[in-house]
Amino acid sequence: MATTTTTTTTYPKVPQSAWSKLRAKAATAPSSKFTPPTVAAILDMGSPASASTNVVSPMHRLGLIDDNGALTDRGNMWRNDGTYGEACQEILQTVYPSDLAAFT
Repeated sequence: MATTTTTTTTYPKVPQSAWSKLRAKAATAPSSKFTPPTVAAILDMGSPASASTNVVSPMHRLGLIDDNGALTDRGNMWRNDGTYGEACQEILQTVYPSDLAAFT
């Protein structure tokens, strides 16, 4: 009997409240490092491990932060009101398939 393996592709997602708080922090302190302990403290999360899984890893996959938690060029666009839309459009075009991007 043949076995079929189904793989599910998951896409990064950051909770809206975390997105807003971290974007506000980035806007006022662009040199901040968004490491698991820092994000856990900013968001009043239970543990750095939870922050890593639920926020830091998705932010990295979205291209907002680098391996050290520093803002990338995209992250710097994301934190500024004037380039926020451009950063979001870049995320849609490079991270998500066009089928999903069409729902925005």
